[in-house]
Order: sequence, then structure tokens, then C-alpha cells
Amino acid sequence: TLAAKQDALFEIDEEVVMSITDIVNGSNASQPQTVKIIDDDPKPTVTLSVDSPSISETEATATVTATLNTVSGLPTTVTLKKTGTAIDTVDYNLPGTITIVTGELSNSISLTSVGDSIDEKDETVDVEIISVTNGIRGDPFMKTVTLVDDDPTPTVVLSVNRTQIDENSGTTSATVTATTSAISGLDVTVTLATSGTATSTLDYKFSSLTILIPALVATVNSVTLTAVGDLLNENNETVVIGLQTIENGEEAGGIDIQKQTVTIMDDDLAPTVALSVGNAQIDEDT
Repeated sequence: TLAAKQDALFEIDEEVVMSITDIVNGSNASQPQTVKIIDDDPKPTVTLSVDSPSISETEATATVTATLNTVSGLPTTVTLKKTGTAIDTVDYNLPGTITIVTGELSNSISLTSVGDSIDEKDETVDVEIISVTNGIRGDPFMKTVTLVDDDPTPTVVLSVNRTQIDENSGTTSATVTATTSAISGLDVTVTLATSGTATSTLDYKFSSLTILIPALVATVNSVTLTAVGDLLNENNETVVIGLQTIENGEEAGGIDIQKQTVTIMDDDLAPTVALSVGNAQIDEDT
């Protein structure tokens, strides 16, 4: 009698090949005989884990591990899908498969961040088991690692191309420019504040009070300040320009440091004064 011995290993079906090797007082008239032993053990399930849910964006490492629920008699290959806001090979490097060799319960690969010098939001890497060779996907099958940005927020400097403009004729506008200290991975939005002796809309106007510096495109953008003429002879007037708010940036030098003053030069003629009397002659006593 040939009897199979039970084990708990998932494995390929096995064969027992039997043949006569020696006969006493007879001859061999048979061919070898094969009996197949059908494996009846379930495929192992695979789960996914990471040793750290967040790492620095600059050359840091998280370990991604695939683990079987039981030892297998066959190598198990785990294929991974990589998604999230981070970009593979640009923001991080991670192999696409994990192989657990026969007789082992687990194996690991490294997720390594790739540093840059761009201020940006924290980014995520979603790692998911999408297929398993010689195994079944278990739960948890997805893990997320956050790449924590470590670059400084860019600072903003305010400037003007001229500090005097004419009220009515000549050069009646000035360019107001916001410049960041470095290119950013985020839109930098600068909102201007105005004060001074001149009155908005009556004495001057801006093309916009918001300066947008687009992400990954530029470090500078501008708006225009234009004088509004009148016919009044008056003192020269000033427009004081500052930074009211900065989104995704900081004011260079500290709060309320970046200020520029543009003077609107009055160019109206001074009025003439004429003197008149009602009567050219008056009586001495009456």
C-alpha cells in the first residue's frame, strides 16, 4: 500500500514513480507506474505593512514588508501598485515586487525618498498589493507613507520700478513687483495693502491688489499702479504699498518690513488771483 503523508505546505502536486528494480525467478513485463499526490493545502494569504507611516522627503527610508500567514512550499511573488500624490522615481524609489522565498514567512523592500529644494505640500505614496503568485491577497493590502516636506517657505520682497510718477502727463504709472527667494512648488499669492496721503480710485488705481506667482513657473510677478489725473492744484501725494497677506510665503525681513512709497507729482497750474473793488471812488464822510 502506498499512502500519502499529510503536511501543511501549499505546494505543487507531486508524483511517485514506481518501477521494478529486481525480480527473483521471473522477468519484468511492466512499465514504470506513476501515482500523483494532489496537494490539498490552501494558498497562503499575504498582508502588507510598513515600519513608518511618514518619513522626511530627503533620502529617508521606510521598510515595506509582505508577510504570509503560513510558510509555503512555493516562492510567493507579490506585485505592488504605487499611487498617491508623490511621483515614482521623482519623489521616491520603490521596487514593484516582493518575493518571499520557499520556507520563509516574509520579505521586505525599501521605499526611499528623493530630496528636492522646492517648498511644497507633504506628499503621499499609496502602496497596494494588486496580485499574488502562489498566494492570496489578504487584509491589510494597502499602506500609505507620507513624505514630509522639509524645505523652507520662500520669502517675498516688494519693489517698484520708480518712486515718482506724474499725475496727468508724462510717466503716469509704476510697476509693483513681488519676488520670491526661491521657486516654489505652491502658488504664492501676495495681497497688497495701501496707505498714504493719496486716495484710492480718486488719485490712483491698481491693475490688481493681488500678485500671483505660479508654482514651479516663476519667482516674480507684477501689477501696475496708475495715477488718476485731475485739474486741482494740490500737494504731491503719496501711495505707501505694503504686504497685507502672503499665501505660501513669508515677508522678507519680518512683518511690516516690505514697504514701498510712490509719490504722485502734481502737475496742475497754480490758480491766479485777481483783485477787484466794487467802487473806484468813495466819499470821505459818507
